[in-house]
Amino acid sequence: MTPNSRRSKSGGSEALLPKGQHSCSAKNSRNSLDRKQIAISNQMGKDILIGHLPYNTQLTYSLQRSIGNKALSQLIIQRLTPSTATSEQHNKAKENHAQDKAALKNFIATPPDDKRLANSIRWYQQGKSKLYVLTRTADSADRGALAAKSGKAQQRELAFFGSNILTEEGGTYNEKDMEDHQNIKFSPEESGGFRLATGGEVYVLEPSCPGQREGRPSIGEVLKHETQHEADIDFNLDYMAKGGNDLNGPDYAFNTYKTEFRAYTAQEAPWLSEDTDQKSDHNIPPGMTDNWISKTHKNIFLHIYKRYPKVKAAWDHNAVLSDGTKFRNAAQSFSGDITMISANPDNSPEVHQFWSLLSEMRVSVQTSADLWKVSQQLSDKELEIFAKSKDRLRQIFTKQWKIALVEAIAKRDRNVFEKVIEQVQAKKEKKQKKRSPRRSGPPEWEDVKTLGSWEVLSKLALENAKPREGQTREDIQNDIQDDLAIFSRDSSWDEKNKSSIEAFVSNTANYFDWWPVLKEYQLEKNK
Repeated sequence: MTPNSRRSKSGGSEALLPKGQHSCSAKNSRNSLDRKQIAISNQMGKDILIGHLPYNTQLTYSLQRSIGNKALSQLIIQRLTPSTATSEQHNKAKENHAQDKAALKNFIATPPDDKRLANSIRWYQQGKSKLYVLTRTADSADRGALAAKSGKAQQRELAFFGSNILTEEGGTYNEKDMEDHQNIKFSPEESGGFRLATGGEVYVLEPSCPGQREGRPSIGEVLKHETQHEADIDFNLDYMAKGGNDLNGPDYAFNTYKTEFRAYTAQEAPWLSEDTDQKSDHNIPPGMTDNWISKTHKNIFLHIYKRYPKVKAAWDHNAVLSDGTKFRNAAQSFSGDITMISANPDNSPEVHQFWSLLSEMRVSVQTSADLWKVSQQLSDKELEIFAKSKDRLRQIFTKQWKIALVEAIAKRDRNVFEKVIEQVQAKKEKKQKKRSPRRSGPPEWEDVKTLGSWEVLSKLALENAKPREGQTREDIQNDIQDDLAIFSRDSSWDEKNKSSIEAFVSNTANYFDWWPVLKEYQLEKNK
């Protein structure tokens, strides 16, 4: 994922509306208070912090007489940057937010004919991600400008406050202090919405006012775009691949390009089919040719190029990817029907669950039964897409038996499905019989050295440890993390540090039996 607060935002026009203006209210965001008064109150808030009192004794005495001891104490222990809006304007912002929330609730309450949009709405109704509605604060432009000065926002971003439309979480902000960012998000005015870089939260901007949405993507476009990101298993796999998680490398730039290409394709915006006049554009990409598969392909590239600096830099320098391909060739080659470039082209919660189960699956009676059950919720068309995408399946799964399972499921042939499971289980049991590690006490260095790193060792410990009587899972995970911090500090993974490694294994052996865990790990690794 990117290190920024948002990984992506659904694209709209670049034209900005007047700063701080909400179409459902009067112009009210700037110069609401006398600037001199604001400057004086700001200076007071800064100067009478405890560390500055000796330099402002007379000011302190004057304040004490005018506002009283209690109020002065509150000013001394906290720094405030008063809002430039009035209480009436803040109340109007709250009214606007109630309208925005009602608009988005009404939108998702009406089942659309668009399958991808219907799936996107179900994604949030099933709780796979949180859905928020955002409304600008009454002091939106000033609050955003102040945050930009401290590096908490980008230039020209406005301040918005929000609430979760399903849980009612949020809905307020600190009207008195423009530097309090609790429940505040910053975004360009032209954005229709965005998601957190870490995923799990999607935000829709001001859906209740048609005039305010001019130049922005529609609510449906925002939901289809951002949900495609939430469901993008391809990006996660690309991120974990060699070179893919170097946030400043060309592979990461290409992964960003691909995930945005999938999202904009899923968004189905009107501008996808527009004619692009390069001659009128002063920002023509170097080396730009007409070697594009389609008009849509070219339009999405230009849209991403102008909005994602890392993609622009990789294209401008024609960076070389880890597989030797040059960035421009890779970008021009990445296109096609979304069913061939996305593991979940219609944002289906069931397809996502299917991929997740298959990705994490270890052969057992229970996991195979769960997988078959989930697969029966998929349409024939969805299963057909899986079966035809063998090349992409091999990129997602390195184990042939998982591809065989998908092929059996696509044919809805449970006999073949169960036969594959039986064959893998038999192979697994055969390998277990061949290997019989010594079991005299906890494993030692020679038993765990093939794990290769502290990261793998700690992951196995955290995944397999079980609470003892009187403990919660959180308790033992905290204990394991404490042991890890002690024993892995400045400790490389080699024999000279085996005593630290053995001590960590010995301590964590109090929570589970290491031997079967090591066996299972080696079996999975050797497949």
